[in-house]
Amino acid sequence: MLQYYPRRVRISSSSRGSACLGSSKNTTVPHKHGEAAYEDPILLKSDGLPTYHLANVVDDHHMKITHVIRAIEWMPSTPKHLVLYAAFGWQPPIFAHVGLLLDEKRQKLSKRNMDVDIGSYKNQGIFPEALLNHVALLGWSHSKGKDFIPLEKMIEIFDLKFTKGNTVVNPAKLIFLQKQYAQSYIEESGAKFEEIVEEVMLLATKLCQDGIKQLGLVNKGDFRTYVAALLRIDSKQYISAKDFIERNWYFFNPLTLPTEPPVGDPGQHEEDESLIASASRHLDKLTTSQWTISTIKQALQSIVDEAHRQRYGDHDTDTGDSSRHVKDINKALYHWLRKTILGGRPGPGMPDSMVLLGRDHTLQRLDTAIHHTRDLRESRKGPVKCNAIGLRSLVLVS
Repeated sequence: MLQYYPRRVRISSSSRGSACLGSSKNTTVPHKHGEAAYEDPILLKSDGLPTYHLANVVDDHHMKITHVIRAIEWMPSTPKHLVLYAAFGWQPPIFAHVGLLLDEKRQKLSKRNMDVDIGSYKNQGIFPEALLNHVALLGWSHSKGKDFIPLEKMIEIFDLKFTKGNTVVNPAKLIFLQKQYAQSYIEESGAKFEEIVEEVMLLATKLCQDGIKQLGLVNKGDFRTYVAALLRIDSKQYISAKDFIERNWYFFNPLTLPTEPPVGDPGQHEEDESLIASASRHLDKLTTSQWTISTIKQALQSIVDEAHRQRYGDHDTDTGDSSRHVKDINKALYHWLRKTILGGRPGPGMPDSMVLLGRDHTLQRLDTAIHHTRDLRESRKGPVKCNAIGLRSLVLVS
């Protein structure tokens, strides 16, 4: 079956006919009658090095590989491999051929485009477990009902029920799984959680050293407790340490103040400023020991009720209108609190955020933003050109 040449080795062309793939379905590779199922491939090159076909078979045999799952484009090569197994007198593994993996443009994933560079995922902070989960789902028709499948469960339920055709790789699915694993690690508060805390601390110390000092988090133990608490209240959105710090930038840095007053209806600005001023007064009445999530929520509700009475008095008798007005005021209050305390960035709920920042830092940010905005308005009478970082739209300046 093997033909030896002075400087190379080939598979003999005398092997003709169909070749069984060794699967449970006895699949055969189609070819025209009278034609060989494969050409005569070289196994050993003139320099003595083996080609892939020989190396692959020998390596898999000695590693005791029982199942080979590979792309459909390898099916034409499978008869050659089966003939080699037979030539050596070895039991071939079971072969399964699945569809190709495509990018969002429906092009085959390419090493040249860094589509399959494992190092890039590591640099992005992707958990190995999330990447494994993501890869396992590509083309796999499982009956679990959800995509978050830890390795232990995956081993238990995995089978070879792959979908027909090619599979488009969706990067958003990987990010979804990354968030799922991060949330589970944070909730478990185990070794993985401590690794996340340490990674965030190291990067935050590098990027936000001055801000951390201004927040009084110089002590490493205090900083660790602070970061762990922030991870717990924002556990559903963690992707990586870098993304987490950017998302929660004003938990690690002082608030950036606007350089221009907000534009729009002056009357609306006065109502909004009055609402925030009221919030500052009510919250200032809370002592440090009273600075809890429940008491802050109660105080904010009192602010909304007071603003509703001041704006509508006893005339807001219609139940539907009254409820809508209360919701509008509540929405405006939380909107302004997020702008003045966290720069308008999405993040944890406001009561949780205010407790983590602490009473003094929260009230300081409120008062600074209120007085700074009033000073800007007083110094700029008439129409002004806003640079889009007024009090309504504070942005990160790094």
